[in-house]
Amino acid sequence: MTHERVPHTSHGAPSWLPLVPGSDIALMLALAHTLVTEGRHDRAFLSPYCVGFERYLLGVSDGCPKTAEWAEGLSEIPAATIRGLVRRMATTRTLINVNHSLQRVSVANTSPLPAAV
Repeated sequence: MTHERVPHTSHGAPSWLPLVPGSDIALMLALAHTLVTEGRHDRAFLSPYCVGFERYLLGVSDGCPKTAEWAEGLSEIPAATIRGLVRRMATTRTLINVNHSLQRVSVANTSPLPAAV
């Protein structure tokens, strides 16, 4: 885990980002936005299965780009940390672990849905 008490190592140490409760989807969208804008996503794989996701991430459909800066305001995770995490994730096998447990948000099943995608 990356935390004040657990230092990050350059050989793929796990990361734990202490998010503001309910901001996990904002973080996931910012991760996806960075992947797309930096050309780190697998367009050939995604194109037959995902339609319109780039327009949503880039803010074309709703006027709100899902940038790392946008997510920082909601999650309190610095935008530079979000972009750095994306770049690390794109270079190696990555597992995003989402726990479907007791949640204190109005829609309790929203976190696992984007994580599965």
